[in-house]
Amino acid sequence: MYTFYVSLDDDGYASSTPATEAADDLTAITLYTSTDKEQFLRHYTKYRHDENGNWISPDNLPSLQVSSLLRSIQDQGQIIADQKGTITDLQADLTAAQSDATKAKADAAAATVENATLKANDSLHDSAIMELSDLLFSQLQPTSNASDAATAATSGASSAASSAAQS
Repeated sequence: MYTFYVSLDDDGYASSTPATEAADDLTAITLYTSTDKEQFLRHYTKYRHDENGNWISPDNLPSLQVSSLLRSIQDQGQIIADQKGTITDLQADLTAAQSDATKAKADAAAATVENATLKANDSLHDSAIMELSDLLFSQLQPTSNASDAATAATSGASSAASSAAQS
């Protein structure tokens, strides 16, 4: 791709020798082939820049628009090729993500089963502890009840002795 800068006259024709550096009051022209570059550099005063930004060539010189269109087609082809590559990469990423999601679902299901088993075992342990506690407490003699029984026996014997003495 070649870019040149020229000044334009009142009718839009190039009026200065094409330069390779941009400057104030110069208009850019981009050429896409070496043939267009050679034609423009030889006959730059014959090309006209219209109000739409197009470079118009006289009938006896090749149009610069054709090479511009060809370049545009090439650019579009490259964009399409790049997008196709991106789509292919995204499809691969999607396939991997779906595989990971399937594995995560299987892991979650296994964890749910394991959690249910742990909860059942926990409940079973709680029940066993309660039964053992009940058994232990039922076999122990409370110390306060033993002293109450001894006091009651002593007081019962004293009451019987006092009844016998009064009679």
